[in-house]
This record gives sequence, structure tokens and C-alpha cells, in this order.
Amino acid sequence: MHRELRILPGLLCIERSDGYFIGHLDDQIIFPNVHLIPLLRKLQTWQIFQNLKEISDINSEGCEAELSTLLEQLEAKGFLEWRNTQLQQKEIVISHMNEIGLALAPILYEEGFAVATLDKRSVRLSDVRGSFIRVADLGERFDSVLHSQIREIINSASALTSSQRNLCTINNQLFDRNSQKNLVNPIEQKTLVVITSYPEPELLASLMEHEIPHIFVFTAPGGAYFGPLVRPGQSPCFHCIELHRSDRDRNWQNVALTLFTDRLINAPMASALFAAATAAQWVLAIVREELTLKRSARTTIFRIPDLRSNSEIEIRDESHTWNFHPSCSCHWGGGLSTRAR
Repeated sequence: MHRELRILPGLLCIERSDGYFIGHLDDQIIFPNVHLIPLLRKLQTWQIFQNLKEISDINSEGCEAELSTLLEQLEAKGFLEWRNTQLQQKEIVISHMNEIGLALAPILYEEGFAVATLDKRSVRLSDVRGSFIRVADLGERFDSVLHSQIREIINSASALTSSQRNLCTINNQLFDRNSQKNLVNPIEQKTLVVITSYPEPELLASLMEHEIPHIFVFTAPGGAYFGPLVRPGQSPCFHCIELHRSDRDRNWQNVALTLFTDRLINAPMASALFAAATAAQWVLAIVREELTLKRSARTTIFRIPDLRSNSEIEIRDESHTWNFHPSCSCHWGGGLSTRAR
């Protein structure tokens, strides 16, 4: 898989008498080797990783070692960002184009994914997001708008790099526009669904029935809620966790009903943006198979600090691990959850 990299936008990059300075107020690095300067200048725009040796002005002797050291130093400071340049092996389907979905979709496009949605509603004025969801899209269905994004990226005269990235295209035959059944051909296992709101039972039933992997990302008071990653039949499902919570709290069903009823209420923008950015990294980790398959599920709440309080400025997390619930049929030899009945 080809990858591109660049120095993070917004960092100060200047040539000084003591070398080439890269950084910001709190952290910086200076490269005294003048032979690195042409490469560092080029790294301020996207460059293909495999071509770095060709575009660098480093002496051939020790070239690879110098390149490796340079990248390690930039990476250690968090001054580099990466993106894939070839098609991804999974198509990402966003369940709801709410604040999280609207923030997540362009991030996934930037990573080379094809993005679709199960959200059948039309674009409203409150959904407009700069050049991604525009005023001209008002009244259009979200699934149509997302499909048009790939065409615009490829046809844009200013997006030559993107057009060469072979962005993955959605196979329309995999999706049934009239229902949430038959989401994907059972033979095709290249779809990952990101559920961005408290889920409808029908959606869960369809995903479990067709054994489609899915993850959950919601906003929570003062932060965001992540998990579980569900691999039907291999890890506990959402209903398993609901049953566990009902066992622990006899009033949980009332809480769940409230969460379901309020699922369409606009979420705080700060929490939604935080959730989308974290979810994008989660999706990449899944695609790269960096997550170990476990027969347990994990949920985590990240809480963003309230700067009005006297507490330290740090993001706190609370995690729980869940096993299969004995009353849920998702692990009884098939991928069908009790939600599908």
C-alpha cells in the first residue's frame, strides 16, 4: 500500500543560521544539515514515501540512514501526518449523517475510502459544512451527495494527486435504498458500518443477520462514547451489552428508551468533532488489522475537560470490558442476534 506524508500544516518552517527550524511555541526541532533543507521544503506538501530518496539532495552514502533518522525525529515530535494513496479494502458506511457523520465523512475521503450512508433524509441548511456539504446540496439526499464527492475529487483540475489515488468506488448493488435489509452481498465482506447514533433495532438486526462488522460512536455528556467493535458471531454484540446493563441496573431499559428517543437531537459540536477524529483513527486501525480479535467487547467514554473548573486539563477515559451474554443468541452458532427476531 503506497503512502504519502507531509509536515503538519500550521507548523513554522524557516531557514536560520543554525539550521532549518520546524515547530511551534511549545516544541520545535532544528536540522543543522543543509543537505536536508530541499527535502524538508518539499515535505511541506504531500510526498510519496517511496520517492523520498529520489527527491532528496542527500549524498548517496548513508542516504537511507539520514532519511530514517529525519523521519524518526519528525515522527517523535508528532510533526508528520500520513495518508494512503491507493484504494482501501473496506467501504465505510455511516449510519446517520448527524454532527459526527458530517465531520467523519471528509476525513475518511481524505484517507482514500469510499463513503456511503444509510441516512435517507435530505440535506437541510443546518447540515451545510463549508465546501463539503454546500448550500447547493439543499434538498438532495445524503447518499446522493456522498456519491457525488468521489466524482468531484476525480474530476477536479486541482486534485491531480487525489485523482491518482484510485479512490475506492461504491458498488451500488450492495446497497438496497429502500430498506436496511440486504445491506451487503454475503459474499462481499469489505464493508464496515460506523453507527453514529443510538441504533435502531432494525439496523442492528440487519447487520447481525448479514454478519457485517460495525462500530459505535456516540457523543456523551462532556465527551464521546466509543464501542463496541462488533464482529458478528465472534465478539459480543450491542444487545449483549444492553442485557448486561439491564442485569446491573433494573432501570436501564428506561435509560435506553431515553437514549433512543433523543438520538436525533443535535450533539454539541466540540464532542462531535472529537468523536469523529477519534473514530477515523479507529477505522484505520481496523483496516490495518492493528486490533487483536478478542471474544470480548470494549466500550470507552472519553471526557473532555471543562476549562471552567479547577481540574487539570486532561482527557479522562472510563473503559469497560463485556463478555457474551448467555441470553443473547449472537453466539449460539450463528450471527443472528435476538434483536433480529
